[in-house]
Amino acid sequence: MNTTLREVAVGGLLLTTLLLYTPFAPPLLSQTLCLTAFVYVGTLCVQHKSEFRIHRGTLLALTTLLVLYGSHLALNPNLPGLLRVPAYVLSAVVLVILLPEAIPKRSFLLSLGVVGLSMSVLALLLAPFPAFRWKPGSGFVIKSIFQNPQSLGVIAGAGVWGLVPQTIRGKRRRVAAAGLALCLVVIVLAENRSILLGLTGGFAVVFAQRYWGALASVPVVAIGAVGSLVVFGIVFNILPGPTALATYDLNNRVPLWIAAVEAVSQSPRALLFGYGAGNMSQLLEPYIVGRTPSGPHNGYLRMLLNTGVLGLLAYLRIQLGALNCLRTAVSVNELTIVGLLVTFMIADLFGSVTFFGFSTDTFLLAGATGYALRMTINDDESIPSAVPSD
Repeated sequence: MNTTLREVAVGGLLLTTLLLYTPFAPPLLSQTLCLTAFVYVGTLCVQHKSEFRIHRGTLLALTTLLVLYGSHLALNPNLPGLLRVPAYVLSAVVLVILLPEAIPKRSFLLSLGVVGLSMSVLALLLAPFPAFRWKPGSGFVIKSIFQNPQSLGVIAGAGVWGLVPQTIRGKRRRVAAAGLALCLVVIVLAENRSILLGLTGGFAVVFAQRYWGALASVPVVAIGAVGSLVVFGIVFNILPGPTALATYDLNNRVPLWIAAVEAVSQSPRALLFGYGAGNMSQLLEPYIVGRTPSGPHNGYLRMLLNTGVLGLLAYLRIQLGALNCLRTAVSVNELTIVGLLVTFMIADLFGSVTFFGFSTDTFLLAGATGYALRMTINDDESIPSAVPSD
């Protein structure tokens, strides 16, 4: 597979996920195109790679999650599950296993940079028109052509990380740096605070890794994780803390998180195995007063709802395995993958991301996870990759 085809394939797959958020493409058409793109890219990867590698622990954890989804569907057939479970399987296999083995990191990141910058420029061009603003009359808050207010910040965040290697060592560094700055401006104007928080964490880890080594980056990750747990403990009134933080609902997310915990605590079976790939809003609705929820807005709680404690532990096993790449990440592209991974792991706290599905969020988190896992395999096996890593 030549380099141009790789980049076009990855960029095309990323663009099709954006169709799911636009009002211009009928839902059935956008979903069909997205499915077609996943199948096409998966086929390309299989054709150009004879052997695919994955850690046994990661493979066991991923298999556990897919078996849980399949078992729920077999025991309780339902339309949402029939549509989602095949999509979950396809997206996880293509993004976590196939893509990182067949397509180099540099092609993946370049595709993110091109698509992210292109959509950011489009957003700024359309922003002066009230119809393309998320909240007309509430200031210069833009959403471009997207119905989901978070999607613009997500794709601009991808543009930031995709342009990092070009800014550091590309032939047109000034142009790439200007594009990176533009993507940051778009994230601010789109008011995507979770991506801004994720970028802060991602760059902190990368800088620690780059200038002080893995011994410094690991404590940074640990401090961030413990800090997050403390904040959530205060928000849930488990730990003492400032009143302002204890009463802050994180843009109406805290009631959704409490509802998710209440829903999964209804029975030992639900707590252990979850409810499967059904309609999460229906699960949460009995525990929310006055409005219909769209989901838990937390990827980890989404996994808890879908697959229970067993699935959540398997999911965390995969994420922690991916973070092992901190031990060996050295090159610009490797460090960029680390930053992308940390960014969307943090964003996963505030949106129902995970790496199961066809959304743009899924594409970025699952892709970063897959490339990070592959970096740890290369180090452990000390085998030169058949595909250039950089």
